[in-house]
Amino acid sequence: MNFSFFDKLSIKHKLILIIYVVSVTMTVLGLIIAGTFDYLHYKNEMQIAASANAKLVGDYCSAPLLFKYADEAEDALKQIQNLPGIVKAGVYDNTGSLFVRYAKNPGDNFDFPEPVRKSAEFERGYLNVFEPIINGPDTIGTIYIRLSATNLNQKIFSQVLILLVLIIGLSAPILFLASKLQRRVSVPILKLAEAMTEISHSPDLSFKAVYKSDDVIGTLYKRFVEMLEQLRIRNEEISNKSGQLTKLNEELEVRVRERTAELEEKNTDLRRAQTAHIESEQRLRDILNHAPILTYINDIEGRYLFVNEEFERRMDLKAENIIGKKDDEIFPADRARRNIEQNKRIIAGGKSWIFENLSHKNDTDYYFVDILFPIRDSSGNIYATCGWSLDITDRKKSEELLRIAKEQAESASKAKSVFLSSMSHELRTPLNAILGFSQLLLRYQNLTPQQLKNVEVINRSGEHLLNLINEVLELSKIEAGKSEIKREVFDLLTIIEDLRLMFESKTASKGLEFFVSTAEDIPNFIRGDQSKLRQILINLIGNSIKFTDAGSIQLIVGPVVRKENIIRLFFEVVDTGLGIDGKDIERIFMSFEQSESGLKSKEGTGLGLAISRQYARLMGGDIFVSSAIGAGSKFRLEIETEIAAISEAKHKISYKKVKGIKTDKEFRVIVADDRETNRDLLTSMLDIEGITVKEVSNGLEAVELCENWEPHLILMDMAMPVMDGFQATSKIINSDLRKKPLIIAVTASVLEEETQKVLESGAVDVIRKPFREDELFGAMAHYCDLEYVFEEEFDISAPESIKTAEVPLPQNSQKIPDDLLNALKKTAMEGYGKKSLLLIDDIQMYDRKLAEKLKEAALNYDFKKVVDLISSGVENG
Repeated sequence: MNFSFFDKLSIKHKLILIIYVVSVTMTVLGLIIAGTFDYLHYKNEMQIAASANAKLVGDYCSAPLLFKYADEAEDALKQIQNLPGIVKAGVYDNTGSLFVRYAKNPGDNFDFPEPVRKSAEFERGYLNVFEPIINGPDTIGTIYIRLSATNLNQKIFSQVLILLVLIIGLSAPILFLASKLQRRVSVPILKLAEAMTEISHSPDLSFKAVYKSDDVIGTLYKRFVEMLEQLRIRNEEISNKSGQLTKLNEELEVRVRERTAELEEKNTDLRRAQTAHIESEQRLRDILNHAPILTYINDIEGRYLFVNEEFERRMDLKAENIIGKKDDEIFPADRARRNIEQNKRIIAGGKSWIFENLSHKNDTDYYFVDILFPIRDSSGNIYATCGWSLDITDRKKSEELLRIAKEQAESASKAKSVFLSSMSHELRTPLNAILGFSQLLLRYQNLTPQQLKNVEVINRSGEHLLNLINEVLELSKIEAGKSEIKREVFDLLTIIEDLRLMFESKTASKGLEFFVSTAEDIPNFIRGDQSKLRQILINLIGNSIKFTDAGSIQLIVGPVVRKENIIRLFFEVVDTGLGIDGKDIERIFMSFEQSESGLKSKEGTGLGLAISRQYARLMGGDIFVSSAIGAGSKFRLEIETEIAAISEAKHKISYKKVKGIKTDKEFRVIVADDRETNRDLLTSMLDIEGITVKEVSNGLEAVELCENWEPHLILMDMAMPVMDGFQATSKIINSDLRKKPLIIAVTASVLEEETQKVLESGAVDVIRKPFREDELFGAMAHYCDLEYVFEEEFDISAPESIKTAEVPLPQNSQKIPDDLLNALKKTAMEGYGKKSLLLIDDIQMYDRKLAEKLKEAALNYDFKKVVDLISSGVENG
């Protein structure tokens, strides 16, 4: 709506118009609301009255309708003409058929509507009312009346007429009051406007008009007076400062002349600096143009500001064709997009980046290293980027050749590992039968000396062949970086004692003396890899025996450095043998290499010392050699380890023969192997009292037998037909068997990854072929909680649950032979625990109580107490 006419009215007429429009609007709204409520009320009363009249007529017509007296019903219905406004009426029976009707004008063509149960609704100037006709509890019909709504329309017309009369009648009073009331507002404002006009044309800022009121107009007067006062004060200040400004202008003219002279002098200096800058820029340009790398500068929009001559030469473009252009105007789309993105990254990040980019030119690939960095102005804002590009195509080609060579080497190494692993598996399987059955033959007591000697030769030859295979495989592991160090607690003194017992017979057979000496502060239990330490020492001592024909072999053990629980041990093997030429000392530690003495001996693979040195370095140490031809050799092994407590040690079983298990119940074992030889070997080893064995040739048979037989243990081969050991183990472990058996894998594989796969399938441990009896029975004792009965000795480090068979002892003490006591005293003073226990077993036959005390002390490594008990026993004897 356009109110532009309103803007042209004076304030007086605006106020009058506002008051009049608001007053009339409020009056009209009030009358409309009141008329609406009155109309609705009248309409509601009309509906109520019509419904009441319909009920009344229905009551009159109920009896004639009930008995179907149409004449009487029609007479009763005619009485309705006495009621005002009714133009039509009708009575319907309970089937909805029109029974009788009434019409004020009988000539009207009117179709009576279908009856409804109850309603009162207006329709095109009429009110239609339906009411049920009730007789007692039943509805017997419906009464219909149609009333004219003429009165209602007259009511609306009268309301509109009243509204118009009121608007016309109130207009004059409202205009009169508006013209009087607007003066209270317009007159003061007009006076203020006149005063402002006078002041604007006069230097006099005094204002004499007064308006005493606290309303908005009064506030306007006050603010106007305050403004005039401020203007007056400001004019006075300006007048006062005008003189000062004149003086300042004079001083400024003097300063301008002085400053002009200074600027002229500085301009001279600036011209000199510009000349120097131009010369410096030319020097920099000469340097960049002679640089062997591509150099370029782009502004923040990506336009080239500078390129050096190397850039022009490599891009085969002139500078005038590059400067001022963007990448997408010079290079192909993919290269331009790459350059633009890299440039944006430098600007966004605000730091240098190094990119390696590929470019194509003349069907040739070129590789560049691009170094991009931002250039900032004196305020630190980036205004350009600089790039250095170095061609590394030749280096890339070399790297590709190296990569191909590396892949070929890795492929060859992998092929070698697969071949060695496969050959190891094929060799270990028959070796398992050779070593296993030779161990079983050594059990027999009725072998002749010659037969026993032959079996021992077979066993030693098999062990030697196994060691050769292990050396080759271990070297392969070391070369592949897969050899790892185990950290377990073990008895160091026991290993040294075992080595002494192991090599005593070999040295004696060659007429050599074998000495073992240990320092007093050597710890008993240490944490490390006992298997690798034992192998190193066996290699060193074995080499000394092999190359020494007369004299002695000496093993010396002592600590080098000790810091809290960390200790650095040394082991020296000193011999009086042939010695090693100085030029061969490093050679003997190379794979498949031997010294001249070794070549003459025609023994070994040349791997023992190579593997030993690798092991030593894995254990934080090394092997050192000092030797000369004809003067013997000294090999010194150093390793770093940690002192441990006896409670942390893992115990192992050591015995010559297991006689049976201590249990009243049958212990059931399944041997699963596709090779009959391997099954026969395990079955023969487990042929002891209390163990029942059943054999199967594949994993599926093992699964089926588990369901029917409920074994306690399964010795599972991994490589079998039909269903391999991995699948069978997983199926058994994940089955719903009431009691699931323990599974120990028996495999010829030496791959660590396969060992992990076996354990993940559900097996508790892995025994590698070929294995020894003590490995098998030790694993069964540990995992199945078995107690064995032995025919011979047991190791002092065996757990309490594994005991020897009880031997009946005499009740009365007898005289112990002096040579037996002296032998025990000597072994105890030397610290030999195993020998001491063997002698204590003999003492039991003479003095049971003393033997029990001696055994307790020996098991606790208290050899001083053993010596004291022997001394007191001799004195009391």
